[in-house]
Amino acid sequence: MSNRDARDVTVKENDVEFYVKQNSIPLDQIRTILKHRKMSDDEADAFVEKIRETRHRVQKYSQKFIKKVDEHYGSHDITKIVEKATKFADKHKLSTLERDSIIKLAVSGDTNSLYNPIVEVKYTDMAKFMGIESPAGQVLNIGTKDYAPLNEIVKLYEVSKVLHGDIKLQAAMHRDCAPEILMGKFNSEKHNVSTHIHPVLVALFMPKITCVDKRMLYANMGRLVIQRALPFIDRNISLYDNVINGELEAEWELTTDIVRDPNSLAYFSNDTPITNILKRFRIQIELWKNVQSLRQGKFYASTYDDTSGINGFLSILSQYEWSYFDSPDMFHVQDEGTVLRKLLAVFSVRPTLVQLTSLNAKSVLGQVNYFNGLARTTFMNIPIINVRLPSELDGVPAGAISLRNAMSQADVVYEHKSIVPKNKTVIFTNGLLFFYINRRYQQLNLASLNVNYRYSSVPNVQWNIGQSAVNETEVDFDERMTVREDSLDLRSVVCVYKPPIDGHISIGCTTIVCQQGDAGKKYWYYRPMLANFAKLEPSGTWKADPPISHLQEMPSLTDPQLLSFNVEARKFGSVFVYAT
Repeated sequence: MSNRDARDVTVKENDVEFYVKQNSIPLDQIRTILKHRKMSDDEADAFVEKIRETRHRVQKYSQKFIKKVDEHYGSHDITKIVEKATKFADKHKLSTLERDSIIKLAVSGDTNSLYNPIVEVKYTDMAKFMGIESPAGQVLNIGTKDYAPLNEIVKLYEVSKVLHGDIKLQAAMHRDCAPEILMGKFNSEKHNVSTHIHPVLVALFMPKITCVDKRMLYANMGRLVIQRALPFIDRNISLYDNVINGELEAEWELTTDIVRDPNSLAYFSNDTPITNILKRFRIQIELWKNVQSLRQGKFYASTYDDTSGINGFLSILSQYEWSYFDSPDMFHVQDEGTVLRKLLAVFSVRPTLVQLTSLNAKSVLGQVNYFNGLARTTFMNIPIINVRLPSELDGVPAGAISLRNAMSQADVVYEHKSIVPKNKTVIFTNGLLFFYINRRYQQLNLASLNVNYRYSSVPNVQWNIGQSAVNETEVDFDERMTVREDSLDLRSVVCVYKPPIDGHISIGCTTIVCQQGDAGKKYWYYRPMLANFAKLEPSGTWKADPPISHLQEMPSLTDPQLLSFNVEARKFGSVFVYAT
């Protein structure tokens, strides 16, 4: 045997050992990997059959050993289990690989095994003839320029594996409005009040919203790519260590939604699919760091250069571009709605199905085509429902509007390279419902300008173009929204933040989280910027509010200075988050 042949045999034996130990990798995908390594059909079938037989043998003896331990020996510590597994393997003349695999399964418990005989069904001749491949056998189309970003994804995946494991464990144990979050504090000697966790993240991750956790915390963007790129990676990578229930399903749903997402690529940039996924993965890692800090009650970083994980999220999210076909008029708005819109675009979250119809019937040769609207009816998924407020031209808020009316309204979409008005009606929503209200607008004070609109020098005025005023038009909302037969509860409201010194401008935002429990409803107000603002108490002492404080539901009849959930949400709410 030549040195090359001996090396090939060693590589194949190592591959068999790896795939037996990593028994969660489907056989269809292993076969696809072997085909990319220029292995013939017969060789690949024989190789896969050897792996299948070894896995089956390991599973058979593992179940036999676990049953024997349970029946005759009772509970034992890990050391005793390893000793008995070694004796069991020697008795049945098992190989070293089979012995190690049995020990691994015995220690972790048979219920933690991902072995599924249905998944291991052989790639049949009929499937080959029909040209049908199992989803488990899918492999990326990698070009020459894609290797650099692929290697970067692999590096990020391996560096962030521990973080991902920690965030999954934390998410599994997280409670709605957990006390660990409510007890978070601001320390003026250690923290910078300006570097805090964004209120949009508090709105999504302080309450327990299972579908959000599964999509953004359980699913792993890096693994999503690597498991389909194994033929192009020169080493074996463990992808399925400590997988929890629902994790792989969430990843498959994410993959499907990315593929179908019209915003999946920014078509006016040089992004390729793999560089786009790399951007998303970097954002996801920073999101994990923020959520981990939030759920530990840590809201602030020490400095602007702090590497604790709080500072990096907004800076890296701002680099992500999203297409604007469903909200072209909101493309240049930079506020909390943009943060939410970009975050949903990163994870291809588009939960709401809407029906779009033409706004007006068209007239052709003097005849009105009343049936044109029927032909122009289309359906699409959108991330957010936009609610438009009337303008405050005279500085006086208009009458209250209702969120429910926004379920069927006139809106604009980007169609055939132009902005087109449409009637938009909500048909269905999949567990989540987001409303966005643009309350900020640029106000012009004509009294500060001269007649010719010319400046001989920079005017010293307090109010000028470019400052954001707040539209305080009240919005009526329900704490339970029904879409067809599905009921969704209001989980949080992101509000524009008006500083206590100057009520004209808006800087940043805050969040009100709604908690529903056996003791009734509670409302928690996250105001990170106000934690360093001291107020004079009646006792003569100065005191600042904590980052999160309790908020009463309705205004106080005896003390009008007390804030209430009803007033804050109605006058300043800009993002409303509903979930099942």
